[in-house]
Amino acid sequence: QLKNLFDISVPDDFEEELRKKIHKELRYGLDAKEGVREMLEMMKVPFCVLSNTPREEIEFNLRLTNLLHFFKPEEIFTTCEMENQDPNAELYLKAAKKMGYKPEQCAVIADSIIGAKNVLEEGFTLYGLTNGFNEKEMAGIGAVVLEEIKELSNFLKIA
Repeated sequence: QLKNLFDISVPDDFEEELRKKIHKELRYGLDAKEGVREMLEMMKVPFCVLSNTPREEIEFNLRLTNLLHFFKPEEIFTTCEMENQDPNAELYLKAAKKMGYKPEQCAVIADSIIGAKNVLEEGFTLYGLTNGFNEKEMAGIGAVVLEEIKELSNFLKIA
């Protein structure tokens, strides 16, 4: 995917090797973002996690941060299990459908511009979690900007 996003040449195993190194480093010191655990504990509405990383890595990171128990296996979605792995709204549409909702009934919380741009066109409400970064970009694509995850309860009835 890196070759498609950037005009650079990298070895064929670059992404796999990079993931292995990151995975190794994350074993020591990975923690959930402030407020995430509390928000998940309050949630009374269905929710899931979507990512462009492999399922094993998602589950590993959730386990390390002691958040895995919040998600059933069918509530974890990854582009790695899809034919089209390019950043687009397809994964969001698949997750909404599998959970029994229409896009306009769903809220997407994204901390990255890539892939999040297209969800608004499909009818999802987009909350852009900036954590002090990319605030202008998130606002520019039409996201409701959140500095921290705990602000989400100001916009959504989650409990």
